Parts: sequence; C-alpha cells; structure tokens
Amino acid sequence: MTTTEPTTNKLIQPLNYEEAISAAGVGRFHYYLLATCGLAFMATATEVPGLSIIILAAKCDLKFSLQEQGFLASAGFCGILISCQFMGYLSDKYGRVKIMRTSLMLALSCSLCSVFSVNTIMLISLRFLTGLFIAGNQAAFSLMAEYHGRESRAKHLTFLAAFLVLGSFYFRIMATIVLPLKAFVSTWRLLLIIHAVPTAISSIGLILVPESPKFLLEKGRQEECLQTLKEIHAINTKNTAEIYKCDFIEHKVDTTKANSNFLTNTMELFKMEHLLLTLNLSITAFIITFVSGGIMMWLPLILSKLVQHKYKAYSVCGTLALDNTTTADGCVAGQEIDLAPYRILAIIGFFTLILYILTSFIVSNFGRKGILAMWLSIAGNFTMMLYWSTFYYINIAAFTSIIQTAGMIGIVYGMASEYYPTCINSTGVGFVMVISRLGSVCGSYVLGPLLYSHCDIMFLVYGGLLGFIIILVVMLPNKKDLE
Repeated sequence: MTTTEPTTNKLIQPLNYEEAISAAGVGRFHYYLLATCGLAFMATATEVPGLSIIILAAKCDLKFSLQEQGFLASAGFCGILISCQFMGYLSDKYGRVKIMRTSLMLALSCSLCSVFSVNTIMLISLRFLTGLFIAGNQAAFSLMAEYHGRESRAKHLTFLAAFLVLGSFYFRIMATIVLPLKAFVSTWRLLLIIHAVPTAISSIGLILVPESPKFLLEKGRQEECLQTLKEIHAINTKNTAEIYKCDFIEHKVDTTKANSNFLTNTMELFKMEHLLLTLNLSITAFIITFVSGGIMMWLPLILSKLVQHKYKAYSVCGTLALDNTTTADGCVAGQEIDLAPYRILAIIGFFTLILYILTSFIVSNFGRKGILAMWLSIAGNFTMMLYWSTFYYINIAAFTSIIQTAGMIGIVYGMASEYYPTCINSTGVGFVMVISRLGSVCGSYVLGPLLYSHCDIMFLVYGGLLGFIIILVVMLPNKKDLE
C-alpha cells in the first residue's frame, strides 16, 4: 500500500529489499564492483597458491631445506585457515567493505615486505601474515550477492568465481615470462611483486565502493541504505538520484543479533534450520578441494613425467612407476628451471578460463546446481578414465577437467552467500571457505604418497568421491524454498 507525505504530496512506495535492489538496475556500478571484487578474489589465488612456483626460484637464494619448502608452501594456507572464519564474523559485524579494505591493505603490506626477505624464517612469517589478512577477501561474495537482485545474482557471482581461475592462469603465465629473465634482482622477488598487483589494484578500487545496502538495512540504517541505492541507480541509468522509485524499504531488524559475537554467529550455522545446509556445503567444498587441490599441487611433477614419456603408451600411473625415486633437495648454482610443465599448466589454465567464462553466460539458464552437477560428472568420469588411458592428450584433457572442477568451488561459495541470512552471511561463507582450504591441504598431503603406492585405485576412488557429491548438490535447496 502506498502512502502520501502531506507536505510534498510525494508518493512513498514501500518495497522489500529484493524489489528495491532490482529497481536500482544493473549497469556501470555493478561492472565496476565485479572488477574490483574480482581482483580481490583473484589476489587470493596469486598470493597463496602462486607461491608454489616462487619456491622453485627462491631455494637457491635462501638455501632452504625440503622441510622448509613444505612450511613455505603451506604458510599462506595456514594463515587463511586460522583467520577466514573470524574475518567472516568481522564482516558481519562491521561491514563487508570496511573489512575488505583493511584486510587487503594489510595483506599488501606484508606481501611487499616479503619481497625483501633475507632468510627463510622472514619469508615464511610474512607469507603466513599475507594469508592471514587476505582471508578478508571472502566478504566479496556477500558484497556481490547483496548488491544484486535475484535475476542477475547467479550470473555475476559465477563471473566473480571466474576470477579465481583467472588468478591461477595469471601466476602461471607470469612465471613462464619472468623466471627466465636475467634481471638485476632475483626473478622470484620480481614475481612476488607481480603477484601483489591484483591486491594493490583492488585495494584502490574499493575506495569508491559504498557499504552493502543490505548490511546497512540489517543494522537499522534505513536512510543510508536508501541513499546508496539511489546513487547506484543514478550511476547505472545516468539520471539523478531523485528518479529512483523507492522511499522506504520494508524490513524488520532482528535486534536479537545486535550483540552477537564470534561464537554465537558460528553456532547459528549449526542450528536446526541451517545444520543440513552447512553440512552439505561443507562436505561438498571439502571433497572438491581435496580432489582438485591435491592433484593441482602435484600436477607439475606429474606433467614433467608425462612430457618425458609423451610418445610412449603408458598410463599416468605407469609413467610415474618408471621413476619412483625421490630427487635430492639440493640446489645447483646457475641451474635453469624446467618451465615445460608450467607452460602446459598455463595452457590448461587458459582453456579452463574460457570454459568458466562460457559457464558464467549459461548459468542463468541451467542454474548453479545444474552447472555444478554437470562439471562434477564430467570431471568424475575423466578422473576414472586416468585409470585406463594411455593417450597423452586424453590425460591432459582429464587434468584440465579436474582443474575446471577446482574453479567450481567459487560456485559453492556463491551458493553459500545466497543461502545464509545477512546477519551470518559472511560467517557462513567463511566457514565453507575454511573447510575447502582444509580439503586442499589434506589433499596435497595425501596425494603424494598415493601416487607411488596406490596410484590406480586412487583415481577410481577420487572419481567416485566426485560422483558422491553430485548427490549432495542435487539435494541442496532452491533459493525460493528458503524464503
């Protein structure tokens, strides 16, 4: 029902939030938001997993042992595991944009300081702190979801997830360009600076992004919420803010959540109304990253063996069985890094990125559940095919499908950001991210020994696990069922 102000005779049209944000339209502001949040999410890939490539070039300078290499490779992941859930809570309490700005600036400072590391302990410590702060980027999913109406939300969240794939492609292609250079400083230090570029650009870009209007509404700041929506509408339509057709948003503020703390927000995820959802998303995220993260970590080694025996009719496991000895961790001065596996990884990353972009365009037609189930089915079949295949290019295609599945974790984050209510949204997304990172770490440690002890059965089991979570994905509720 509309009412009229007696002083101005202006119609006040009350809308709910979905109607209000949809009325703001989708345009230039949302494309700017996508680029900024996308680069912030891309920074997670370049600052943490990207370190695995830098280790190859840094070991001669810093002379670290094999054990220290393991600590360095996992330092950023450990930082994310420790802080991700708490960062989600801070985002729910103080605002998505505020936490993202702060965490990105701190992560950028630590990342750039690590360029000047003079020993292994300094480098490990600073990369741990970089991971600790970069975890604040997970608020990007909540921010994007809250700036979109139902019609455009799924598409833009899928585009946001594509930046994770772009980040993986970025650090691999940069490695093939920078590492062979003869520069006045160590190339791994230059690569660290290049990896920090997305972090720096997104930090600057967030200066112009206002706080989430839904967060403001949830905190009872109705006027600020309306002003933000009016400004977005003006940017998108190139009209004045007064043209926006809403003067009041119907919303009941839940005062019981006003004084919530980290523990109570986390416990909300395990109450009956959210328990099955939390378990489903967590198991799905863990298995996806357990399988794909483990294979991605060991893929350079696998590819190096496949390249050596490219023209021989061996399966992946047969190729690895030809040379199951471990190499020394010593460093030969002036030794050149074999970039062939990373060139292949860059090519795989390029095709994965193209596939993900295509997926972003069709997600509105098939839905995120349908897209996720489709790619899991493809990857599961390809993973099992590695048990039999002796064809080099089929094996490369199989690994491409597995890496594509790793990119699908972004869709899981996007679904979590849409399922959980605003008051615990970032906390919920943060929890799913923690579980996914845990899966990646576990997968990395488990896969190495299995490659040389139970390689054949491993690919069958991994394919079966991907098939199992297709059932979980199908069981996820539709958004409309939660409203």
